[in-house]
Amino acid sequence: MIHIDPKIYKFSLGIFLLIAIGRMLIVPKAVGEAKNSPHFILALIIGAVLGFFSGMIGIGGGIILSPLLLLMHWANLKETASATALFIFLNSAAGSQALFKPD
Repeated sequence: MIHIDPKIYKFSLGIFLLIAIGRMLIVPKAVGEAKNSPHFILALIIGAVLGFFSGMIGIGGGIILSPLLLLMHWANLKETASATALFIFLNSAAGSQALFKPD
């Protein structure tokens, strides 16, 4: 477990939420098919960073993942919705396992 200063926590949370809000406010001119496919190593690195920060600040990674997929043109709207739904489900299932663990 990593203990962070409350000021850093609030700042990090604010930055990630502002990114998500910015993506909702800025509508791209052409929303269509995905144009790029991510390089495997780049996707692993981004996934690790996304997982680290979403775990550190205690929010689901879906709020960070969906704008990233759309802004990088790695997925269209339907693909993004299905990927983030699966991502959130798996994170919830993993987190709920801790509830049922005997102490």
